[in-house]
Amino acid sequence: MDTGTQANVLPLSTLESLSSKPHIAKTHTKLTAYNGMNIPVIGKCTLQIHHKDAIHSVPFIVTDTRSPSLLGLQTSVDLNLIKRIWMVNANEPEFMQEYKDVFEELGCLKGEHHINIDPSVTPDVRITRRHTITSHAPNEQKTQNTPSGSRWFQSYLENRTQKCTVNGSLSSSYSLTSGVPQGTFLGPFLFLLYINDLPNCLSNCKPRMYADDTHLTYAGRNLENVQFCLNEDLENVFNWLQANKLTLNMAKTEFMLIGSRQRLNTLTASPTIRMNNTRVSQVTTTKSLGVIIDDKLDWHSHIEKLTKKIASGIGALKRIRHLIPASTLHLIYQALVKPHFDYCDIVWGSCGKTLRDKLQKLQNRAARVLTFSNYDADATELLEFLGWKNLARQQEIHKATMMFRCLHELAPRYLYSKFTWRDSAYDLRDSENKLNVPLPRTNYYRKSFSYNGATLWNSLPRDIRNTESLGLFKPKDCADVYKSGGTISNVYTIEPRDGLGAFDVFCDQTTAGGGWTVLQKRLNGSLDFNRTWEEYKNGFGNFFTQEFWLGLDKIHRLTGNEKANRLRIELGVTNGEPLYAEYGWFGIGNESTAYRLKLSKRWDGTVKFDSLGFHKNFPFGIRDRDTAHGKCNATRGGGWWYSGKFPVMSNLNGFYPSRGTPFGNIHWDHLGSTPEASAPENTEMKIRPVNFE
Repeated sequence: MDTGTQANVLPLSTLESLSSKPHIAKTHTKLTAYNGMNIPVIGKCTLQIHHKDAIHSVPFIVTDTRSPSLLGLQTSVDLNLIKRIWMVNANEPEFMQEYKDVFEELGCLKGEHHINIDPSVTPDVRITRRHTITSHAPNEQKTQNTPSGSRWFQSYLENRTQKCTVNGSLSSSYSLTSGVPQGTFLGPFLFLLYINDLPNCLSNCKPRMYADDTHLTYAGRNLENVQFCLNEDLENVFNWLQANKLTLNMAKTEFMLIGSRQRLNTLTASPTIRMNNTRVSQVTTTKSLGVIIDDKLDWHSHIEKLTKKIASGIGALKRIRHLIPASTLHLIYQALVKPHFDYCDIVWGSCGKTLRDKLQKLQNRAARVLTFSNYDADATELLEFLGWKNLARQQEIHKATMMFRCLHELAPRYLYSKFTWRDSAYDLRDSENKLNVPLPRTNYYRKSFSYNGATLWNSLPRDIRNTESLGLFKPKDCADVYKSGGTISNVYTIEPRDGLGAFDVFCDQTTAGGGWTVLQKRLNGSLDFNRTWEEYKNGFGNFFTQEFWLGLDKIHRLTGNEKANRLRIELGVTNGEPLYAEYGWFGIGNESTAYRLKLSKRWDGTVKFDSLGFHKNFPFGIRDRDTAHGKCNATRGGGWWYSGKFPVMSNLNGFYPSRGTPFGNIHWDHLGSTPEASAPENTEMKIRPVNFE
């Protein structure tokens, strides 16, 4: 064991000596030795370790070294090989006495753990300096030997006062000696530091903590043993609270016994759980971070609550849909209804078919409301028209995304440690990156994430299992949306491959084969395009009102590789003929270059003149940012790629003709025989990958 190591390390030579050789997977983990040298990493694997009559899945980093195998700090703690102690003072006699063997340098661990330990090694033991900081008296003792940073926090908490105002009258100051400072960033942060060592007082239970909400869980087959272990840890928690001058709200303290319906029905008596001689009440449901958990894990209570919330929201949309624009109706649905379908669906999505059907009917009802359809309209067609996936498909995508995070160690360890890679005796291409699927003995386990997550992962195509990018699970542009079945022109969420997050776009899935991501659209001049730099940077308008600007930052993210996308500009219809220009490639720089225009010389279309190519390499300018150094930004209207030394041959963001002079009008030079005729009635700018088929 090496408690200074954050990972478990297994040399390749040791791995090859094992009778059962686990699969070595790719890893991005980097290891550094104490001397600063980089340790060559081959990959990662998971070993099944027998310890104290139990089997533990332990992850290892496989290295190309001749060093001994190492168990890191966290695994040593998880296996109860060592006890982690956070807050002690070096001169505490009780602590020194309790760990007398360690401080007298006996240098060995007692008990058989199937780990080779050199009894002659003298341990290097240092008292930790991790402290929790509050203004309570116990903290004074904790911080007396801490660095100046801790004393700075202490000064922040001490000598605080509070005033109240009632009906305009301000009270006198009142000294505060306890509590969390409100209205500050440091207040909640320091509270978390203060309670961070609560898990160290537990002997049996596993904690789950979020702010001041704490859950303790213990699993066992013997009810008497469960009762004993819970009561023992509750006594430990009470003593910890007393020592830290905290109190527990017993009115909100409860316990729940979880098991199958058959096992719960065979119980003749409920366990007696006490906290400081006060009996803790038993419940059959409890809420954790917005999810209602019931004692049978059938999610009936949660789905019932969910359906009421969603039905209420859809009913409200139906009552107001005739009073507001369709765009606003869609936005309200996205903000207030859809999150209920999505939130934690990986957790409760294993509910029974009857409950799942209830939710699917609600999604169908929402589709009918938003499309003003009759109650008996075909829901499948409406979902396709709106670009929605049904709930089952949606949950599969969410679960597959979480599996990717687990297998690439982007999720908490307690999740990714549940999965092991499959070893195949045959060199089959389809066996790459598949997981061992545990044999389910009960329906409960069949519904678990450990089982159905591994099953879903193995069912994915090989190229998806082998990908190193999370973005493959989400469309990067409208071309990806089209290829995944989103063939209806609508608003979709995409996530470019730059790791900066997702955003909504309008996809044109009908023009010239579809797959177009729309950057700009103007229909009738109803939206003012004479905006500030920040507005052009972030985007403005509304997809559903047909007039919008996506935003320079988003356009740069989509076109950072300028050779990857074609640009299509549509300029309305003349004599029944669509007017457009298409460029071989297009992109813009980042903000430091003023989003400079990059454009292919090659173009085609039905317009007579390349009025955009003249602006190549020009910076983007706006009324409050004169990047052209020629006052074009202030006189031309809207934002466009300008140069003070050359004439403006196009400006699709300028004023509509009724808004200003011809020089500021929206225009595309030589579109017509006169300047007025060169102002298109409507415009649209859109991009699509050059290799789209």
